[in-house]
Parts: sequence; C-alpha cells; structure tokens
Amino acid sequence: MNKLHTNFFKDVWYEMNNKVTWPTWKRLVKATTVVIVFIMIWAVILGAFDSVFSSFQSWLAQDYYDPVALQNGEVKKFESQQKLEEWMESQRKAGVKGYVPEGQENNGSTTPGQPTPPVPIPPPDGGNNK
Repeated sequence: MNKLHTNFFKDVWYEMNNKVTWPTWKRLVKATTVVIVFIMIWAVILGAFDSVFSSFQSWLAQDYYDPVALQNGEVKKFESQQKLEEWMESQRKAGVKGYVPEGQENNGSTTPGQPTPPVPIPPPDGGNNK
C-alpha cells in the first residue's frame, strides 16, 4: 500500500511539472483583474436592482400599523405616518404599557414610574456553603 502512495505522488509531481501548462505571471494578473472587475460591476448592478425593488416595495406597502398592537396580535391601521405618530404620542402620554417616551429606558414595569423588582441571582455553588 505504501508503494502505491509513493507512485501516486510521483506521478502527480511528474504531471504537474511536465504536462501542465502554467500561465505566466503577467497573464495570471490580467485574468485575475478581469474577474475582480467583473464581480464589482455585477455587485453594483445587483445593488442598484435591490435599491430599486426595495423602494418599489416600500411604495406599494404604504400602510402604517401600530407596532405594539401587532405584537399583541391586534391590527390597528392608520392612513398616514403622521396619524400613527399622533396616536402613539397620545398612548405614551396616557402611560399605556409598551409605549416608552423617547429618551427613557423600557424597564419592563407594568405601572408607569414603578421599576420592576430585580430578580435574585443564585450563588454559583447553588447555595451550599461548606
């Protein structure tokens, strides 16, 4: 079995050195440059198509939904972004859960202004001090 491996590698070495026609360095650089330029052109074309289609999709779907209602399985649709923002602002002012005023952190409390109590973390040894 060892002799087969040796013959195989000798044959591969012979083929690679004597029977394969390798490109010159100049030709290799030229071919690589052509491939890179081709890839860049296609990246620009695909990026343009993506931009156009996503804009078109946004234009088609100009529906404005309340995000918190969607999370709760409800659907509240508004006729414009302005109407949606006005309604959300009224919900924030009323202190409705899920509408956090800008610049404030959502601490997950159910009552406005009342922080959620911290969850105790058990010690790493499971509470067994020996």
